[in-house]
Amino acid sequence: KKVTKGVLEEFDHRHLNEIEYFTTHNPSSEEIARYIFIRLKSALSQFQCALCEVRIWETESSCAIYSE
Repeated sequence: KKVTKGVLEEFDHRHLNEIEYFTTHNPSSEEIARYIFIRLKSALSQFQCALCEVRIWETESSCAIYSE
C-alpha cells in the first residue's frame, strides 16, 4: 500500500501535463495506466513480488489496462 500511495501521490493536486512523462506522451487513460505500471514496477523491484497489470477506470463500465 505504501508503494502504491507513493506513486499515486505524484498525481495529487497536479495537472497531468506538469508530470515530465506527459510532456512527451499523450495523457490518455492508456498512457496513464502505462506510466503507473512503469513506476510501480520500478518501486516494487526491491520486493519479491510481481506486478501483473494496472487498471484505470474511466467510468463504471470502461477502463484502460496496461500489462507486460
